[in-house]
Amino acid sequence: MHAKEPVIRDYPLIVASPKMRLLMLIITMVMMQTTIAAPTRDDVLGWLEEYRYAHDGPTAGTIVRVDDLEMLKPFVVPGFFDEMQFPEIAVEIEQAYHFEAPASYQEATMKGGDRASLGTDGALENYAAGLPFSHPRITAATPADAGQMVAWNHIHRWQYYGYKSAEMRINLVRPTTAGERGVLSPGLEGGGTVDRFMTTSYHRVYLSRLAMLPDQAYRIDLDDAERLLWKDFFEFFEPFDIKGTKFVIERAFANQDDQVNSYLPTQRRVRRLSAKERADSFMGTDFTFDDFAVFSGRVFDFKWTYLGQKSILLVANSKHENAKFYGPSSRIPSDRWQVRPCYVVELSPVWKDHPYASRIMFIDMENFEATFASIFDHDDKLWKSLYTVMQAPQDDGGSTADLEKSVVDWRSSISVDHKNNRGSVAIGRPVSHPTMSASKVRQTFDVSNLTSGR
Repeated sequence: MHAKEPVIRDYPLIVASPKMRLLMLIITMVMMQTTIAAPTRDDVLGWLEEYRYAHDGPTAGTIVRVDDLEMLKPFVVPGFFDEMQFPEIAVEIEQAYHFEAPASYQEATMKGGDRASLGTDGALENYAAGLPFSHPRITAATPADAGQMVAWNHIHRWQYYGYKSAEMRINLVRPTTAGERGVLSPGLEGGGTVDRFMTTSYHRVYLSRLAMLPDQAYRIDLDDAERLLWKDFFEFFEPFDIKGTKFVIERAFANQDDQVNSYLPTQRRVRRLSAKERADSFMGTDFTFDDFAVFSGRVFDFKWTYLGQKSILLVANSKHENAKFYGPSSRIPSDRWQVRPCYVVELSPVWKDHPYASRIMFIDMENFEATFASIFDHDDKLWKSLYTVMQAPQDDGGSTADLEKSVVDWRSSISVDHKNNRGSVAIGRPVSHPTMSASKVRQTFDVSNLTSGR
């Protein structure tokens, strides 16, 4: 694949006297030192309580501009709300869509009879396929159990066989300094500078708990399907120094570490990463392995606490095939937004040396997608905001649904690093949800294939 030409923003050359240049320098230094205090965990929890019962945002068709932005405060998490305050902001509000999973998923849920349970270690037991836990069971449980129930509902949401993006471009964006030309990538249409980008393909396949395969014990006919829930595959194409790098990640059912296998062309061998490396920066970005699509970590690695419900503002049905961003650092979606009800959970890492102290995460109450997360450091200050840009299913999910079009589509993942005033914006081509067979899985996801060409 070939890199697209960067977009270069030209700024006017300002000619000033020495005194004027000195004054401009002083003003710039003062502005750099004057920053908005980072929200804390208590600030987010306080916002959650203050606006917990705010459900109805602006009416569909409203375009909220900067002068009226306060009306969105009940629906935008602190820290991220500050990101939206720039002169060009125009938040287009649309009616929230209703998600209904396909008949096969609903049938598997009914067959399960709400008999799923939590083991002493938090493992999901007495479960085959479909949605593990009903809303009444979640709201009646203790905060710890309810948090884990929401977690397992997210893990086992309707995903068909998974999804595939032929090309995903990850941009590392920072603010543009005075007098600098802003160099951006396609889809980034505001300010800022992309210092580095990388392109990769991505494919996730689910091997088991597949609601549409009741006659195959809800799994693909593979030996791996007896112990694995899914596999991920990455292959990097650019820049040149990482071209050919590949990953295969395997997620087990039981409380076992992920097997993360990497192939680096410079070493010409497959290397297995340790579990603790999941908390490190992924390929120099502001994401970790656990941060993709807001949360891709293991349920067992965290203590879960249910914090109730809250409606928030999301890009849940993007109007663009390829996501578009604007704002001072090109990390706010230029798109249409919905106010959608979410479960709220807090995750605290079991590993005491984890760089994150906690994350407060919002999970859509209808489709169980992880939509937004506030991540806090060990001083309980906001470190990162993670969110996704999604598109509604192309089919309504009825009994005659085209299953490949019945899944919520991923469009973009964003990590905003508030502490360092930078971000990583991953924009993918429209994803597909291909039907997978055992032979197709072996062809793409076997670790033995990492050293081969594609």
